[in-house]
Amino acid sequence: MRTAWAGECPGLTRQWKSESSVPLLKRLPWLRALCAPSHSSSAKQSLASERLSSEILAFHDYIVPKPDELVAAELAMRDLQSCVTSINASAQVDLVGSRRTGLATPLSDLDFNITHPGGANSTGLPLEREQAHQLLRSLWEKMPKRRNFITASAFLDRARVPLIIGCHQPTNLKFQIQCTCDVFNSMRYVQERVAEYPTLRPLYMVLRQMLEIRGLNIGRMGGMGSYPLLIMIVGALKFSEGKIGRREAGQQLCFFLDMYSRIDFQTMAISLAPLEYVRKGLSQKPRPGQKPLHSPTDRNVATGTLDDLSESDREGRKLFSHPHSEPHMMCLQDPSNPGHDLGKQVKLIKAVQALLIEANLKLRESMDKWDAADWTQQAGAGGQVALLDWCLGADHEIYEDERSALISWAQKQRQVRAGQAIGATSKVFEGL
Repeated sequence: MRTAWAGECPGLTRQWKSESSVPLLKRLPWLRALCAPSHSSSAKQSLASERLSSEILAFHDYIVPKPDELVAAELAMRDLQSCVTSINASAQVDLVGSRRTGLATPLSDLDFNITHPGGANSTGLPLEREQAHQLLRSLWEKMPKRRNFITASAFLDRARVPLIIGCHQPTNLKFQIQCTCDVFNSMRYVQERVAEYPTLRPLYMVLRQMLEIRGLNIGRMGGMGSYPLLIMIVGALKFSEGKIGRREAGQQLCFFLDMYSRIDFQTMAISLAPLEYVRKGLSQKPRPGQKPLHSPTDRNVATGTLDDLSESDREGRKLFSHPHSEPHMMCLQDPSNPGHDLGKQVKLIKAVQALLIEANLKLRESMDKWDAADWTQQAGAGGQVALLDWCLGADHEIYEDERSALISWAQKQRQVRAGQAIGATSKVFEGL
């Protein structure tokens, strides 16, 4: 865990590592959708913040699933639901996670929550937690383990939320099955915030990819999971309201990187209800000369004690006053469950913050270079510059091959089903 404590910014993982000599449009293929500034219909060069917004939106359009990719995922989900109900016909199987909230990428996991009509849906109480564990174990024991359409590979029974993980072999899409009621509250919250903030999904896609290509996006391995990341973005969007336009994705990304680069997680926590920074322990004073937050104002930093809070806020705020065995960890309030700290599972927070600090630096350098140059006088040159190159630049060849395989499988399934429908129709006519 040296990286977590030292705060080292990790490089790209082996799958994503790209040679510096690889052309820009191969490292960032979504840039093909953007015109160079000199080809713009406007004679005026765009500002760096405007160009950054365009790159964010272009990446979003590139990364969202295409129709055939959605078909492949839907067929895989049906196969998995059929597998579970064939083992336990009385169990209810609900799609959850990014596939339900609309935040999925083409290769996102298929996340399911299983519920037994008689209960067995953990709410944290010992008896219900044990029932949920037994339900998952009984399912795990009967699921196919290898060389099958549905292959269950592991039962993570010691995780905070026990999981069955596996793979749908025809699509190579990974799946997870859990048993908890907490997921429904957080899912509703996500759906409401995506509807509220027009740039939330594009910002999430960019930041998630930046973490993924460096191996920092897997929650059960100490990385930044999807839900904590989304709440961090929501927090930044709320803090920036009134300062940045709601559709100015470029400036919002800069604000996010600056905010989480500056915050001192050792002494500060983030509350979303109400929205403010909170000193850990509530009465704890900052170290002399310390500037722990992104330009905080008095109204943004809570300086009182628990006694100063309303009764409705007091229970949730207790998580900030508890002593932490690992005080360097992020403390981030879950707005869908105010008594829950989303940061305590992100063991690699120091590495994540180091990445955000480096990304903030590299992005600012790229934006300064953009604004200092006159791309209108350099035909096509602006098209060879990407503000998000350091953040997202990687070898996308394997990724695009996997997407192509997914699309190909969906198209073959469509042909098979069309052939079956024609055959069934022919039999009907033969019988007349």
